[in-house]
Amino acid sequence: MQMEPENQPNDGMAGMAGMDHEHSGKPEPGPDPDSLRNHHIAGFGIIFLALLTYLEERNFARLKYLKFFWPALLYVIGFAVLIWSDPGTWPDGDTPLNTQPEAIQHKIFALIALAIASVELFRRTGTLKHIAWRAVLSGAILTAGVFLLFHHGRHVHVVHLQHRAMGITAALLGLAKFTEPTMDGSVGAERRMSVGQRVRSHLPSFLTFVLGLMFVFYFE
Repeated sequence: MQMEPENQPNDGMAGMAGMDHEHSGKPEPGPDPDSLRNHHIAGFGIIFLALLTYLEERNFARLKYLKFFWPALLYVIGFAVLIWSDPGTWPDGDTPLNTQPEAIQHKIFALIALAIASVELFRRTGTLKHIAWRAVLSGAILTAGVFLLFHHGRHVHVVHLQHRAMGITAALLGLAKFTEPTMDGSVGAERRMSVGQRVRSHLPSFLTFVLGLMFVFYFE
């Protein structure tokens, strides 16, 4: 009889705490070391892509083998994300992939990167010569950017803000690649371009660099 009155306030407090927890939802997860590492590694890879893109914009006619480095590095990034983006899930874990929506999105990003790398490789070897193949790269980047805008997962608010910023930058990069002026590959071609054309020609490397910095400085 004495314990019952003492328990009643505690039950009331527990009920109120339960209501507060139910009102606020599930607790937000803390930083994921694997996620941070993968974002940062991908960021350095993207920055290297930006450097290769800039060198292509400036020295396309003189650096003959440079054109193969870009798709090769994108292959490395794509396979790295596909295999190691979500430890514990496919292909090196037991957690079913269909129960992890965020992991599925990461795999889709990886497949997009591999598709872009393949198209660019065959374009640069001369296998895919039609001008329409040029739009595949810009379209895929634009699609990935829009997809990233709706990237879901249990994250703190600042992570969602970073994903949106990355998505907007990637979408702008896709548009920049689609509208960049075509260089004829001859020596001095850039000097014959107008100021506006030069700016447009270097937007892809600049936006790629910005996107890489976002990944390098990503935090949770």
